Amino acid sequence: MTRSTAAGEGLLRGSLLFLLLVLALAPCPRSAAAEKASTGVLAGVVLDQEDRQPLPNARVALYRMSPGDSVWTMVKEGLTGADGSFRYEVPAGTYRLILYAQSYTVNVRDDLVITPGATVEISATLTPRPLEIQGVEVQGEQKHDTETSALTKRKKSEAVTDGISAEQIAKSTDANAAEALQRVTGLSLVGGRYVYVRGMGERYSSTQVNGASLGTPEPNKRVVPLDLFPAGTLDEIVVQKTYSPDQEGEFAGGVIQLHTRDAVEGRRLAQSLSTGYSSPTLGGKRLTYSGGSLDFLGYDDGTRDLPDAFRRVAGSGRLVPGGVFGGGLTPAQIQAAGRSFNKTWSPERDDSRPNYGYSGTYSQALRVLGKPLSFVGSLSLSNNIATRDRDNNAYAGTSTRLTPLYLYKVEETTRNTLGGALANWNLRLSSGHSIGLRALYTRSSEDNARIMQGPNFNFGTDLVRISSLNYIERGLFSGVLSGEHTVGPLGGLRLDWRTGYSEAMRDEPDRRESVYESNGVGGVYLSHRVQDPLTRVFGDMNEYDRSAAADLTKSFKLSGARALRLKTGGFLRHRNRISGFRRLAFVMGAAARDSLDTTLPPEELLADENIKPRWFSLIEETRENDQYRARQHILAGYGMAELEVVPGVTLQGGVRNERSDQVVEAKSPFVTNATETDARLIDNDFLPAANATWRLTERMNARLGYSVTVSRPELREMSPFDMYDYETGYSEVGNPEIRSTIIQNYDARWELYPGPRELVSVSGFRKVLFQPIESIVLGSSGGYVLMPRNGRDGRVRGMELEARVGLSRLWDAAARVLPFGGHGAGLDHWALSMNYARVESSVRVQTRLDGNGAPFYREGPLQGQSTYSLNAGLYYGSNAMDGSLLLSAFGKRLAQVGAGATQSSLPDIYEHPPLSLDMTVSRSLFGS
Repeated sequence: MTRSTAAGEGLLRGSLLFLLLVLALAPCPRSAAAEKASTGVLAGVVLDQEDRQPLPNARVALYRMSPGDSVWTMVKEGLTGADGSFRYEVPAGTYRLILYAQSYTVNVRDDLVITPGATVEISATLTPRPLEIQGVEVQGEQKHDTETSALTKRKKSEAVTDGISAEQIAKSTDANAAEALQRVTGLSLVGGRYVYVRGMGERYSSTQVNGASLGTPEPNKRVVPLDLFPAGTLDEIVVQKTYSPDQEGEFAGGVIQLHTRDAVEGRRLAQSLSTGYSSPTLGGKRLTYSGGSLDFLGYDDGTRDLPDAFRRVAGSGRLVPGGVFGGGLTPAQIQAAGRSFNKTWSPERDDSRPNYGYSGTYSQALRVLGKPLSFVGSLSLSNNIATRDRDNNAYAGTSTRLTPLYLYKVEETTRNTLGGALANWNLRLSSGHSIGLRALYTRSSEDNARIMQGPNFNFGTDLVRISSLNYIERGLFSGVLSGEHTVGPLGGLRLDWRTGYSEAMRDEPDRRESVYESNGVGGVYLSHRVQDPLTRVFGDMNEYDRSAAADLTKSFKLSGARALRLKTGGFLRHRNRISGFRRLAFVMGAAARDSLDTTLPPEELLADENIKPRWFSLIEETRENDQYRARQHILAGYGMAELEVVPGVTLQGGVRNERSDQVVEAKSPFVTNATETDARLIDNDFLPAANATWRLTERMNARLGYSVTVSRPELREMSPFDMYDYETGYSEVGNPEIRSTIIQNYDARWELYPGPRELVSVSGFRKVLFQPIESIVLGSSGGYVLMPRNGRDGRVRGMELEARVGLSRLWDAAARVLPFGGHGAGLDHWALSMNYARVESSVRVQTRLDGNGAPFYREGPLQGQSTYSLNAGLYYGSNAMDGSLLLSAFGKRLAQVGAGATQSSLPDIYEHPPLSLDMTVSRSLFGS
């Protein structure tokens, strides 16, 4: 049986198991046949007439007049939920519905006919009315974490947006923001942490937390890895796909806006525990090693730090042996430094462990000096262990003929830890004036133990075994202080301001790798073909991001009940980064080669008695390009207007001027004869944008958008030096001649909202790129090198389809044309969600020079662009139980561009992603 066939059968068995589990645990009707024949469902949502926002805690009363009665009899009464929704299951008949809330007019609906087995859905509005009560102020906070509120915000937006709420995330198995976003239309997940919007690479999207920009803990990328954000800390995620001038200019695929949890009224404490397993891991052995005591929290306790004895000997200087005429370190000092490192080099096998997670949230409304203060705090921690087997192969040759360099089988176990803490305060000073402080800290770690082995044809041997241990910590702090002020005496002028600070870190302490090769008799010995078969690497990076922004908004009433809104503002951002690596290795001398059994593992070869001159010696391998400093300064101002041209048709337009200054300085402190290299890029861009929205009906919109945006190179891409990526096996070298990409964006969308939780939309988009940045694979004597280059031009176009509907609605629609009866009440608990995106692209990039020295352009798809993405979900929900079955897939994408376009050139490298199937079932243990 092939692996793909086995995987398909596993998915099928999992799907059947899920469905059987749902059916087994679903609450049974009192008397199934009788209830379906005699009852129906009234469901709906109550909205504010003016702003179309859901009204929580509105009173809903349902009355019925039985045959022969002369008065209405109340049969149901209750309050709407946080998302403004209500749902009653009642006997078939004719009803009167009365809706009312404090400071709103009463809405009465008569002649509501409920038929057996059918669901009647309504969307009702309540009109605000003045409530004059001396000395009483009624205030509340809008809920952002429900699916209904997310769809309402999307419907009212003047831009094309998508998103996902905390309520939707809770129905999935997604543990972080990256996993959650792959459910959004047109988004795909790469490497478990980077989100591609509309098939465009991570460089074409930006991330904000609570409206503020972030630094990144990635040394070779501009984007923030979204797996850093635990799902439990988020209220909602919004993806804005059409540009507006109040957003930063680096915008092409879109901007991902993360909103952390806000407080609710009153006091609330919620906690959850979870556990699970990865099917290849449970019941089997995992690779592991002796780490630190705080690894489960995502912190190294110092076990992997450079030893104190090494620091005393080498300090911050280079490890240089002394010469005949003095200087440098003595053999005894180098010997002491080498012996100070821990002896753990090789993975070992141990029993697997289940995954687990915890999240807790506490919120409370207080009063401070008579002013309402809301607070919410949250903690989360998860540990996940996964073992997988895969192939790692490399080839040489041309597009028409490839020969293998090596064919490795890889066994690896990765332990991922993700933790987060947030604290949000919001103080309402008076009506129209509030100040908020939001602080978020997240930390993740990846602890990886790996064994790669197989034939290496460069070595001319049938077996090479490479064992590696590596531990990577990532941390991100974000703090945002913001204020909202409405000045009544100035005609309702609104001032919004915010200042943000973020600090990102990436620490990679003590990456260890050993290389052995076949000894010809079934065993392996320490390789002598590799210059450094025993290496240890220490790296760290820190980035600091500071930003400030202010916006002024003024609305005007025009003739014919039209409205005009003007908005202007300024933005300032400064970020700086420092990154460095230190590389060390143990080299084997002639005495060790003659006297030691080199088939022994590194732990025995590097025993203290063997670390001495002519046996094993510690050497410095740090390169002159292993440290760099970089900074970027952005200053921007914008103006925009939003005009209701005629009732139902709104135009939004404006322009942003943004000046960016990027500088990279590269020089290692260990190489005294290297000259400092500076690279600088200054841009001054005018970025116009226009969006039009036609509200065809209360539930239907049509949208158009046009904008010009920019994508600037990552700071590291401007440096001429290289950095080796252990995950990909490539050396990544920068290009001081790299320039920014200008993008023209065209968008169109039609959307329909049949119900409070339902949506149908069709979108189309086109993008024209000038000088797009692509990473090119170049061959070299030391292996393959990635270098960024500007292409000549590029085109991207695509379409997106999305639908979220209840199965009862689909049944009723089919019953209009097919001989179906009315649906059963149980079908109201089921919903279906599906989205599909199709993207095509073409980019021309110079890969070489022809015989006359003229540039030769290779034409192909945009790097990182998937041909399609597909997400589908089947959901079940009741008072007692929730469940979901989620499918995710996306098409092949260009991973790396080969250096050429002829038969003798290096070929392109494509990634073929797997199909993903997730399921979850939860049942309330206490209460209904």
